[in-house]
Amino acid sequence: MKTIFTPGIAICLIFSVSCNTELKNENEALKEQITKLHNENQSIKDDGVKLSSSLDNYKKILLEIDNNLNSIQANYSELSKDQIEAGKSNVENRIKSRIQIISELMSNSKLKILALDRNLIELRKTNKGQSEEILALDKQLKAATDELLKQEI
Repeated sequence: MKTIFTPGIAICLIFSVSCNTELKNENEALKEQITKLHNENQSIKDDGVKLSSSLDNYKKILLEIDNNLNSIQANYSELSKDQIEAGKSNVENRIKSRIQIISELMSNSKLKILALDRNLIELRKTNKGQSEEILALDKQLKAATDELLKQEI
């Protein structure tokens, strides 16, 4: 009887240690992502973001905002899964980290939207011949703003 329970207990312990290590690694990765986003947000705030007035740069920033919005949605999904496991160790830290990441991503997106909006006037002045393309980019920016506002609710 003892020989049956001993291997079973050993397997449970190994599995438990493996899960804890995985959670710790994920928590560390989340903390690194939070730090990176926080630093980028602070840089945008401090520098006032002097974007070059080019259509390519505008498109690049819009793509970054779209990626942020997708990441926010993914973190909301993961947050829902984490809340189901709320009693497990390290899950509470992961939940807090995900909430912080969502907050930083939203802040990052807002700052980029504001910077793009401020630079839109200059973009129109320097690229008069491409007004249709600028209008399309402006519509994309408005859609990204609407999506961000919808996700804040």
